[in-house]
Amino acid sequence: HNRKILLSSTKINTNMINIPIIFCFDKNMVISAGVCITSLLLNKHSETFYDFIILYNEQDLTIEYRNKLLILQDKYPNQCRISFFSIGNTFQGAYEIRNITISTYYRLLIPELMPQINSLNQTNYQTIFYLDVDTIIECDLSQVFLSCQAKTEICLFGVCESPTYHQGIDLSYWREIGCNPKSYINAGVLIMNIEALQKYNFTSLCLRHKNKKYTYQDQDIINIVCKDKISFLPLKYNYTSVLYTLALHNKEFQKLKAEEIDNANNGIIHYTGSKPWNSFCLRSEYWWYYYKHSIFKDEQFYSNYHQSIPNQILSDSSYKRIKKIFLKKLISKYFHKTN
Repeated sequence: HNRKILLSSTKINTNMINIPIIFCFDKNMVISAGVCITSLLLNKHSETFYDFIILYNEQDLTIEYRNKLLILQDKYPNQCRISFFSIGNTFQGAYEIRNITISTYYRLLIPELMPQINSLNQTNYQTIFYLDVDTIIECDLSQVFLSCQAKTEICLFGVCESPTYHQGIDLSYWREIGCNPKSYINAGVLIMNIEALQKYNFTSLCLRHKNKKYTYQDQDIINIVCKDKISFLPLKYNYTSVLYTLALHNKEFQKLKAEEIDNANNGIIHYTGSKPWNSFCLRSEYWWYYYKHSIFKDEQFYSNYHQSIPNQILSDSSYKRIKKIFLKKLISKYFHKTN
């Protein structure tokens, strides 16, 4: 494979808690990546240092976009490092669906790539965070990272998004592809134990599936390959749109996850489904808060979006409930936040 790493001059801070976070995205998600990184940096503890590693393809994330992201290092000196690692054309021709591009598959390579990344970056990471960039992180990640780092026998940590949470849903798809529906995780936030995954031959097992037409692509692959080898994280560390909606409306889910729902504030918001930069969605005000604080902010774009909100809310059948939730969260976000 034609792989290379592009390093910045920034060094990790050995006096801090260094947390490696890997992203995989293309030019279509550069702004959301910048907003995601901004939220991480605004909410971290003073002793936390984030080492961001971006897996990319040269054609899909050109030098212009990479340089734009590197500006974040200058804005947040001694708080983060950003490096880029080219994965070549490993997934050329892989199955794509719902406008999700092949960059989503790059996370499957992480255990195989880490020895080379560690060598070039002069690190020795054996536990890493993977994050989708359609997320907002409202907490410091050191506590959950160190907790998982100590559990070296576990391959993978993630938040359960079981289809069994939905009453009456047909589970045949998940069973047919070889998943356990009860322990199915959302793969947008993962903590990976590199050595355990290497021993398990995770990457080679995943690559056997790369051309299969799974509905949820790499997420299905991860759940198939790591069946019964996953430990669950609390809901707050990947509070997807699906889980958030269940928490609002599903009484059985509310009972099942009562404690986790109560403790879900100041975690990781994951915008599965509708994206806040495209249209109004619940919790969109959180994304726009960090957009306003990011290097990508465009006042006209921001203004146009917020002028369109009333019509978008009015067109929703559950207008009154959504309006109440939206206004409560909006006031909390903009008037009670100290950042």
